[in-house]
Amino acid sequence: LTVGADMVVPEGAAIDATGKGGSDSSSPGYPTGSCGAGHGGAAANKNDFHGRSYGYKYAPFLPGAPASTQGSSAAGKGGGAFVLLSSGTVSLSGLVSCRSTDYGYSNGAGGGIWIVGSDFRVAPCAELVADSGVGGNSYDKNYAGTGGRISLAAGLMDYDIAALAKGETPEDLTYTDSLDFITASANAGQGRVDPATAKRTTANRPGTITYVTRGEGTFVTPIPAPEPP
Repeated sequence: LTVGADMVVPEGAAIDATGKGGSDSSSPGYPTGSCGAGHGGAAANKNDFHGRSYGYKYAPFLPGAPASTQGSSAAGKGGGAFVLLSSGTVSLSGLVSCRSTDYGYSNGAGGGIWIVGSDFRVAPCAELVADSGVGGNSYDKNYAGTGGRISLAAGLMDYDIAALAKGETPEDLTYTDSLDFITASANAGQGRVDPATAKRTTANRPGTITYVTRGEGTFVTPIPAPEPP
């Protein structure tokens, strides 16, 4: 989505691309065995049949890959992709979710969220999610998918955006591998609850979360929480 003006995701609104990612074996993070899909990292599998990582951490415009299946069991679908390129201020108070689906034979990968604006206004209730799903076939983490990719960028020129979209990293930009002004997650998937321990296992394969800017400053203005009635 390319917008030549300010953009607002208001409180209570949800841009939901859960399970809207890749749906077949042509997806780049599709695993070669019965296990979780890759995206922001390589997914877990003890036999190394995992889905590989793919895409660009500073320009995550690709959706998450689906997991593989076995027999008649359904595989988890990957998260979709949300791309917003705005020439104005982007105000975030709602939810953007590009999670994979839950409870497949194995987990699909989280999707991609790439939001670019001149600057950001962010409310405490805003949230960005590119997690892998919950509840793979096994109690073991080897069927878990990887987290997806999230990147916000502010103050960029058109040529910066074009370079990032090709996987380049222009030297005159500032890159931060975290977001400290908004709630954002690109967590790895989890296995089912083990009845013996009442716990889940989580694969240590999170995705990537980044922030890119040109020039000095954070380009972020907080939106105050509403006063209680």
